[in-house]
Amino acid sequence: MFILISLSLLSKISSGQSELVKEEKQQQIFHFSAAISMEANFYDKNEKLIQTTPFETFISHDFQQSCIRQLRGKTIYETIFDQAANKCYILIREGENSMGSVAEMKDRSAKKPKTLPLEATGGRKQVAGFECSQFRFETDEFSGELWITQELDWPNEAGVFKVSKMGKYYQQINPQGFILEITTITPKGKKTRITTNEVKPAAGNTIKLPEELGKAINKVDYDEY
Repeated sequence: MFILISLSLLSKISSGQSELVKEEKQQQIFHFSAAISMEANFYDKNEKLIQTTPFETFISHDFQQSCIRQLRGKTIYETIFDQAANKCYILIREGENSMGSVAEMKDRSAKKPKTLPLEATGGRKQVAGFECSQFRFETDEFSGELWITQELDWPNEAGVFKVSKMGKYYQQINPQGFILEITTITPKGKKTRITTNEVKPAAGNTIKLPEELGKAINKVDYDEY
């Protein structure tokens, strides 16, 4: 659930299999005005930490464009969502080399958002310098907890909620607020905790797309990416 880009899709991008059609030339630059750094910790059923992965998200001033970045060794993986153009870009970079593909996103206008049921615990703590309240949840897919702040008026698609891919199952929360930490536990006992380390409201960043991109045949579901 918490994998940024499926390895199968990446391999198909690399090998040019049938999911990608003729490359299209495209020169475009995305400008982002804010950033969030976070890390995901993965535990086995015995609570042993097995992996820590850093993430960053970047967002435009109007929240119409966003990017999730993951670093694995020397390779950078980026997923850019351009909601204004209804497109998703999947990029791989290493040094001066870059490659990627573009796909249209499925129409979400008729989709009714599903709300994640939350129960307040009364717990409070600071996450990344923001005062947060603790909420727990238990569903058929997983159980866990959220730490939510009212001090940031941002959509949750900009932070850990999007990185966790919770949107595949639930698209909104009640009560509202910005999630700075999320923990999920699967029925088999595997736990993932994604914590915000720093919120940078004025951190500008620019991402330049490769001049040529593969074009995916199938549309992607924004909530599942």
